[in-house]
Amino acid sequence: MARRKRVKTRISGYLSGKPKRIKAAKVDPVRERQQKALWWLKWVFILPICAYALVWLVIIFIDFFTYG
Repeated sequence: MARRKRVKTRISGYLSGKPKRIKAAKVDPVRERQQKALWWLKWVFILPICAYALVWLVIIFIDFFTYG
């Protein structure tokens, strides 16, 4: 049997080789619960409180500079 001569290409080895299987991700329920709690803390509690405080600061500064 005659072997075919390999032709050089500019495609690197990892692109010309066989595609690799995608491995399933392992889910850590403890870490996922911590990340969800951090998300709730950040977006549901801290952000609205900061927005509320910022609105009051703007009202106070507007009041201070209009009468001052």
